[in-house]
Amino acid sequence: MTVVTNFPGRVPAPVVRPAAGSTGAVATVRPPGPPPVLAPPPGIAALPPLFPAPPAVVPPSPRTNLAPPAGAAAVPTLSRPPSPVRPLPTSGVVPPPPGIAAPPTFGAPVLPTAAPTNPASLRAAPPAQQEKAFAWDALMKEYSAKTGELSATLTFSLTNITDAEVTINSVRTSCGCTVAKLPVVPWRIAAGSSGTFDVVADLRGKSGILSKTVTIDSTAGYRFLTVRVSIPAGPATMADRARNMQVAMADRQAVFRGDCATCHAESAKGKLGEALYNDVCGVCHEAEHRASMVPNLHTLGHPADADFWKNTITKGKLNTLMPAFAEAEGGPLSPEQIQSLVEYLTGPFQQTPRTAQRTGNPIE
Repeated sequence: MTVVTNFPGRVPAPVVRPAAGSTGAVATVRPPGPPPVLAPPPGIAALPPLFPAPPAVVPPSPRTNLAPPAGAAAVPTLSRPPSPVRPLPTSGVVPPPPGIAAPPTFGAPVLPTAAPTNPASLRAAPPAQQEKAFAWDALMKEYSAKTGELSATLTFSLTNITDAEVTINSVRTSCGCTVAKLPVVPWRIAAGSSGTFDVVADLRGKSGILSKTVTIDSTAGYRFLTVRVSIPAGPATMADRARNMQVAMADRQAVFRGDCATCHAESAKGKLGEALYNDVCGVCHEAEHRASMVPNLHTLGHPADADFWKNTITKGKLNTLMPAFAEAEGGPLSPEQIQSLVEYLTGPFQQTPRTAQRTGNPIE
């Protein structure tokens, strides 16, 4: 019988082979227990084991503070003895343990206790008082505007009746269409001195009763003033202007009839020269919002002699908005009035050119 091994360091289970001529039965012999470890032959190093033995497991032992060996320094303990239990404060910040710096405070700061307040200081400030330092000529001014007027100016007078200087710091109006014009801001008025200032109301696009307040703010207190303007049928609105322009383009002489006649015909009665130009011609040609097809007579761009002005005023211009102003053509002007306009336009009007300053509706 032959025993075959595969590993020199270990003896596996032997395999028994039948000898020649036997009956062929094979029997496996397993030695009891773990196989023995065989020593290597002389001169051959032992092979390391294929499966190293697991490390020994040492059960944990309770932690104790052992005394150090003789001559060795004591190792400090890793745990701190428990701090004595302190009662929590009922308010404020918890103090840190002894020997440890207090951490920064991240919460809301503790406000200092306010000093006791005086109940009198909690009372509301007294309201501004009405001034009694000025003697006014009137606390309300009224004015009845004429047809076609674009603004109304009302003047207030005052006198400082005290023995000290009073300063008017500002003047406020109840609407932007009304403006108070002080001589200077701030306006210092000495004791016993008098003065005046204007309040200008814009009447464009308005009709009926215009009532506005003016508030005077001075070192002596406040004062309310009132301006009241009665306005007749005001200038035409944009829709009315568009309609009137369409009518005038269809019939130039229509401006002398109906509502338009107030500005273009009736205002010419009894006037000559410059006054006639301002009240009749200037309504269109000197208007700030002059229609684009109405020329500025100061910048015509071509010579204009007496014949040009006489023919244009008398007969107008075809295919434009310029009507014929002569009585013979259905207009309001007499030959004498036309001649006065010609003399003004070829004389003083040319010598003192101006820019359009009037504000109105050129076609009303």
